[in-house]
Amino acid sequence: MLRLRLQLGWGLALALLVYAGDAALAQPSPYPRTDAPPQYDAFPPPTSTPPYPRTPYPITQSPTSPYPTRPPGGEQQFEGAMRIATIGNDVVLLSDVLPHVEQILKQNGQKIPPAQLARVKWSLVHQAVQQLIPGKRVMQDFKRNIPADRIDAIREQVNKTFEEKRIPELMEEMKVGSRAELVTALRQEGSSLSQLREAFFERALVGQWIRQQVPEEKNFSHDELLEYYQANLGEFEQEAKVRWQQLRVRYENHPTKEAAYAKIAEMGNAIWQGKPFEQVAAEQSDGSTAAQGGLHDWTKLGSLSSKELEAALFSLPRQQLSPIIEGPRAFHIVRVIERVDRHHTPFRDAQIDIREKLTKQRRKNARREYLDRLEEEIRVWTVFDEPEFLAQVGLKASDLRR
Repeated sequence: MLRLRLQLGWGLALALLVYAGDAALAQPSPYPRTDAPPQYDAFPPPTSTPPYPRTPYPITQSPTSPYPTRPPGGEQQFEGAMRIATIGNDVVLLSDVLPHVEQILKQNGQKIPPAQLARVKWSLVHQAVQQLIPGKRVMQDFKRNIPADRIDAIREQVNKTFEEKRIPELMEEMKVGSRAELVTALRQEGSSLSQLREAFFERALVGQWIRQQVPEEKNFSHDELLEYYQANLGEFEQEAKVRWQQLRVRYENHPTKEAAYAKIAEMGNAIWQGKPFEQVAAEQSDGSTAAQGGLHDWTKLGSLSSKELEAALFSLPRQQLSPIIEGPRAFHIVRVIERVDRHHTPFRDAQIDIREKLTKQRRKNARREYLDRLEEEIRVWTVFDEPEFLAQVGLKASDLRR
């Protein structure tokens, strides 16, 4: 059944999902920056996939560091063909992550002391590898469950979307006018169209495949909904709030405080005699919303700086003019249009929200269980597991974040 559904629906679903930018596992880069972290699709896959045994662990020799911890100027270059990780049957080479690492260093290099550059560089390589691992595991699960001919058909659909949609976006992002210029610009950054195309393909497949493994659960019993409501009652608490109108006369706009009082009294009497509140506010009030008839939208209890105003607004009967209120800087007259006291959303009104919360929670748990299962089934080795290598590049196990 699963194979039949995939055969019928994969091409169209992926063609739509790819351009939508599905990034189920493409998380923001954790690399340090002072403004915002750089964004990119995903790290490219291995440039070759030799038939390594499924569990090539442990290695008997630690790789020799191709990058001594020396300041720039005399340092050697990374050897791109160096194997830095094995994820199940996939091999990750240094060249697969190096372009993105170099980009981060280029943007932040002036902030890094020269003596620390090599150490920082390898730390970034480690972070890049950790970002790759979940998606690579999902891809391997996909490949072992889907026939090769179907994967080829899916790849054709995704590549078509990449050519029609993503390449024009890349040209605009890199400010180039032709495909040839784009290829040159990518090469200067240590990347290529083939790498980006493969990253685009993997990102689409990872997101779609995870959704295939995580069922949509939307049926919850009344007892389940009620249990969540009672256990999380604070989520459904609604604060007291009020909609109101205001007349204001600031002391500083009149020669004396008594003159200001006479003005606010005149305005209140005009409303008492039948003149619309909105008209009096627009013509005479110097409140911040005078032009809108003195109307203030929903205001929560505790949000006003004037305690005198707040006390009146949350005690005054609706539609009734207040007495003249003396504040620190002005006289006020207010009228409550609508008020909602502090309360909890009733259970009957909260059920839709509860269903959505439970659905997201179950989906998240199912996704985590799926990824945990892959973690047990698909083994991973990285060069950073080797103490000798860490010593060569000046890192400690405690320096590495997973």
